[in-house]
Amino acid sequence: MARCCAKRKGDETARDSCNDAGELLLDEYGKLFNSHTKLVAIAHVSNALGTINPVKDMIATAHQHGVTRNWLMERKQCRI
Repeated sequence: MARCCAKRKGDETARDSCNDAGELLLDEYGKLFNSHTKLVAIAHVSNALGTINPVKDMIATAHQHGVTRNWLMERKQCRI
């Protein structure tokens, strides 16, 4: 859904920051930010792949790039 909305508005979405197992590559994730980044939308857990994203590290990286307030985190499939 996010990709469809982004295409309509002319924005970009990125999915190239994962390896073949679906695990997040934090170095690649950090390269996705630029001066136009306004929102970060992530899934905490993937039930399809069984991966758990390092949300704290992802938030810290986003803060380093100036994204401090606009977050969308899906956590429907995780237990806290």
